[in-house]
Amino acid sequence: MRRVLSIILPMLALLFPSLCRCAPLSEQVSVSEDDVRAVVLFHLTQFVEWPEINDSIPYRICLAGRVGTSLALEHLTQGRSIRSHRIQVEQIAGPTETRGCQIVFIGACLRPRLQQYLTSLRDSDILTVGEQPGFADLGGMVQLFFQPQRVGLVVNLESIQRSHLTVSSKLLRLGQRSGDRVAVETH
Repeated sequence: MRRVLSIILPMLALLFPSLCRCAPLSEQVSVSEDDVRAVVLFHLTQFVEWPEINDSIPYRICLAGRVGTSLALEHLTQGRSIRSHRIQVEQIAGPTETRGCQIVFIGACLRPRLQQYLTSLRDSDILTVGEQPGFADLGGMVQLFFQPQRVGLVVNLESIQRSHLTVSSKLLRLGQRSGDRVAVETH
């Protein structure tokens, strides 16, 4: 796992240079998969545009499951903002708590529960992110996956277009286009 993360970190630094720290590598703390998930969730906000929202309303990044990712994301986003909106990270327990979220990350759960989330969020202006195999095929918008020496994304353009969200071409250029999906793999 440490070897995988040692390969993923330089890739993340290339994709998201604002994450680079000034401390020498020897002083940096180890990074977990939860840290990588948090980085990806935070930086997805730079590649997606939501319909206009009031400036006084925070950007809510909601997480179902994955308490470790929630804690890592809270730490990462502390004191940061997205397009002049403060960031609010919330742990949620079910689909009814997603109202007002900009991003919902759905951690590993049973398929019927995953389907409940995706059905309740279908055609909403909420970016859905998950990591279960087949997440994008079930209607999720961004599927995160870890493989040996790789981290990647599968973007479901059809679901995003139905939601009236706009995805930056910068994200789409990173991968190969396949129908209504864009697979993004980095070494």
